[in-house]
Amino acid sequence: MSLRTLELPLLLNTSDHDLFRDFFVPALCHAFRYDRSVGYFASGWPWLAA
Repeated sequence: MSLRTLELPLLLNTSDHDLFRDFFVPALCHAFRYDRSVGYFASGWPWLAA
């Protein structure tokens, strides 16, 4: 099975779903590679940008 054939939910609301169990486990079980990019953004950036 490939990632394209997985039947993942189109929307994962963390109030209703366990993101790790419902997305990451199935996706990573069928992935050949995992690349991740992260960033940090302060909540005051819109005020600074204005």
